[in-house]
Amino acid sequence: MHFHAHSGKIGHFIKWSVVVAGAVPSYRHAVAQVLTRAFDRQIHCESAASFTDCTAIVAARPVDLVLLDMGLLKSRGLSAIGRLRDSSRNTAILLVAGLCDPETIRIVLMQGAAGYLPKAASPATLIGAVRAVLEGGRYVPDEGACEVPEILARPSAPNGHAVA
Repeated sequence: MHFHAHSGKIGHFIKWSVVVAGAVPSYRHAVAQVLTRAFDRQIHCESAASFTDCTAIVAARPVDLVLLDMGLLKSRGLSAIGRLRDSSRNTAILLVAGLCDPETIRIVLMQGAAGYLPKAASPATLIGAVRAVLEGGRYVPDEGACEVPEILARPSAPNGHAVA
């Protein structure tokens, strides 16, 4: 956990730094709002409109978590997750995707992502996934959201599986 910034209020510190990376500004803004409220403003969210912007932010300063829209990887492929992970070993990556494919989930986790979250996830599921990852775990959708590879079926976090 990082204690990077001071908000100007006595006793109010930012506990986690999160980059919300996606092509759609309204989605980035909505995710940042949900997280900021849910974590009582202990999360500082930055927005990245491209994979290049995301990697620049991660290279410039400590980031605890990147919520990475799979759409930003179109031309780079899933191996870009591994390259981003290699550039900052202390940054967890939670891939957000419209597809819920067990093979893609397996590849994403093998590339070093801490989890996989469907774009259609509810705010409560988003919060649970982010919490699990920020606390050092992994997150994959439960079987109700999509079929999860059997090797990942371990103790659950709310609305999904936290994988130790």
